[in-house]
Parts: sequence; structure tokens; C-alpha cells
Amino acid sequence: MVRCVLGKVIKIFEFLLRYFLSGNVMQKNISKTMYSEWVIRNSLYWMSGVTRWKLDEDDEHWLVSFDDWNDGAEFEFERLLNDYKLREKLQAHTGQVRASIIDNVLRSIDSRLSQ
Repeated sequence: MVRCVLGKVIKIFEFLLRYFLSGNVMQKNISKTMYSEWVIRNSLYWMSGVTRWKLDEDDEHWLVSFDDWNDGAEFEFERLLNDYKLREKLQAHTGQVRASIIDNVLRSIDSRLSQ
């Protein structure tokens, strides 16, 4: 219990320190039920060219801190979250078809090699 509280105090201290040292820091608390880790991490990977960021988490949220937050950074992050959420849905819906295509190609290669 003390460790958990201490960990949260340290995260708050780190956030405040970054806030006062750089001018426009933003922390986004994003529900884990809204976005998977895959969506968050892929979006943040592409945010590296826009601003520095740090990812933490608690039981229910992704805690994302951005060093240089502005309207352009916010727009880009929202665009990337939307993009990767759609990609995740497409992968889930087309997984069976992709597996079938791969299986057919491998069978074809196997039959050609065994001739």
C-alpha cells in the first residue's frame, strides 16, 4: 500500500518537475478500455517526431505526458489514435482471411517443391 502511494507521489512529482522545466507539458489520462496498448504505443512511436513523450500506466489508464503540447500535437495524436484503432479493428476482422491466404500460398509452395 505504501509502495503504491509512494509510486503515485513520485509520478506526480516527475510530472510537476517536467511542467515547470519545459513550458507546455500535458498529461493525458486515457482509459485502457478505449485504446489497447498496441494502439497507444504505435501512436506514440509516430509522435516522437512531433514532441517528446513518456508513457506510464495505472490499473485503469494510460498516462501519457507530452513535453511540448499544442494544437498541432493534439490533432496529430488524435489522428494517430484513430488510425491505429481502425487498423486494429481491420486486423481483427480480416485475420481469418489473411491466415487462409498464407496457408494456401504455403501449400502451393510445398506442392511445387515436392514435385
